[in-house]
Amino acid sequence: MPIPVKKWRNGSIILAGCVLLLILLLGSLAKDQATAVKEGGPVDAAAAQWDKLLALGTGSIHEEMKGTVKWQGDWNTLLAPEEAIGVLATRLGLSEVEPETVQDHEVYSAYGRSMEIRSKLTVTPVKEGTYYVILRLEGEGMETLKEMKSEQTVSGESLADEGVSIHWNAALQGTMKPETGESPDTGEIVSTSIEDRMQELEDYAAHALKMGLVENYNDADTVSRTYYIPELPISVISGGKTVSLQMAVHRNSETGMEELSLGSPLLTIEY
Repeated sequence: MPIPVKKWRNGSIILAGCVLLLILLLGSLAKDQATAVKEGGPVDAAAAQWDKLLALGTGSIHEEMKGTVKWQGDWNTLLAPEEAIGVLATRLGLSEVEPETVQDHEVYSAYGRSMEIRSKLTVTPVKEGTYYVILRLEGEGMETLKEMKSEQTVSGESLADEGVSIHWNAALQGTMKPETGESPDTGEIVSTSIEDRMQELEDYAAHALKMGLVENYNDADTVSRTYYIPELPISVISGGKTVSLQMAVHRNSETGMEELSLGSPLLTIEY
């Protein structure tokens, strides 16, 4: 099922549950969930999907955006753990390997930075001969996020060439552009409900995308909606439903600003 917004901390949006993160760390997705790619390979599909996501973020986010891309999947190899991550880290041009323990599981990590894009690779043993690989790319600002497309393409091709069964997801976060509605009497900005702000976002997105609402979640401060969008080549089959995009708006009680997160095909990336 699409992931509802559960918690907001220090003005940032946290859009992933510990259960999902543990599942990913252990190397398997939920049994009722699978990634579907309509046409071409996953690397080309991810490049096209990133373009659509970035265009949506550019038109909706006021302050400089933060962006995250993940490549993740199973890797079958007879290499020992230290050798396995060494091979991938060298291929990706990352740092020396650092072993660490996460939730009682041994994880091998490597780090890097290129064109202001930060990278973190983790390789987790799942069983003999099988690892779960996660490569996370992060950046801030429009120029850096434009470079993300080429960076994710090179890294995705490298992982696939080494035999990793890659799956892609990405997210953008930032503050929504200011409200434009004015009172006809005072000329002051009129604060609208968070549902209205989500509707503004949907109206904007609908100019470029054919959006079919799949699920809607809301509470006092947050609205999160998931959609199926036929133009997007990567989707997730979850609970019998096909999902391509998730949008979440949260009104920060301290600043009064709306914080926006966009995720494709789902928001499974924590900030």
